Amino acid sequence: GTGFTSIHLGDLNPTFLEASRARLEAAGVPTRTYVGPAHETVVEVCTQLTRGSLNVAFLDPYDLASLPFSIVEVLSKEKRMDIITHISLHDLQRNLERYITSSESPLDNFAPGWRKSIDYERQTPEQMRLSILNHWRASFRSLGMTAAEGVEKVTGSKGQNLYWLAFAA
Repeated sequence: GTGFTSIHLGDLNPTFLEASRARLEAAGVPTRTYVGPAHETVVEVCTQLTRGSLNVAFLDPYDLASLPFSIVEVLSKEKRMDIITHISLHDLQRNLERYITSSESPLDNFAPGWRKSIDYERQTPEQMRLSILNHWRASFRSLGMTAAEGVEKVTGSKGQNLYWLAFAA
């Protein structure tokens, strides 16, 4: 029955951010907002966290380009930080070929080092997507964190792939 002490919200769109803040504050939840891309606002958010507190970060990017691993690196420096992430399977499915053939790919920031650890020329697209996900999850170990063994695949009402829901602590 214990609620959150505070909630820190960030978004690129100030209108969406204000609507979320207003709903939370109407429910009596102390809320701070940050306008901008997550890779910039995450540093400011972390400076506002109460030392020694239990923290949960929920990352819900539109696409993989909006989720550089540098965000996770900043969050991992907090002593008690769990991370729940929506990983856009839809983006990875739709753009996989372009991402793996491009010399500058959103995957380079989302899952640094993926090109060296994945044999993408010998895999089916489905295997490749899973290999990228597994590489991303394994990257948490280098930060002293552990990613959950499984991820939840979330689909739309017509069975279309939307995202993977992943957890790390």
